Amino acid sequence: MTTAAPAQNITKSAHTGSWVQTPKPGTYQAASYMAGELAGMLDGEFVVWESAGHLRNGRELFHRARYVGQSDGSLAGYDSNGRRTIIHPADRRLVILTK
Repeated sequence: MTTAAPAQNITKSAHTGSWVQTPKPGTYQAASYMAGELAGMLDGEFVVWESAGHLRNGRELFHRARYVGQSDGSLAGYDSNGRRTIIHPADRRLVILTK
C-alpha cells in the first residue's frame, strides 16, 4: 500500500524553459523505470522529462515532472507551484528521457 506523501508543498519551481518537448525520432533515448527504482536511485527532489504518450503524428510527447521519493518506494509528483498532484506507487512503470 502506498503511504501518503507529506501534505506540505515543496519549493515553487524557478524553471523558465519549456514544460513539454517533442524530440524528433532518432534524436533521443528514453528508458522505462519502475517508480521504486527511481525513488531508490535519486535522493530528495528531482526533475525528469516523463513521457505523456504519442501525438497523432507519432512523435512522443514528454513533460517536465518533479518528484520526491517516498520511504515505501512510491514517487510523489509536484506541479510548478510546489503542490502535490500525484503519487505513483513503487510498481508503476514510467518512461523518461535519458539522453
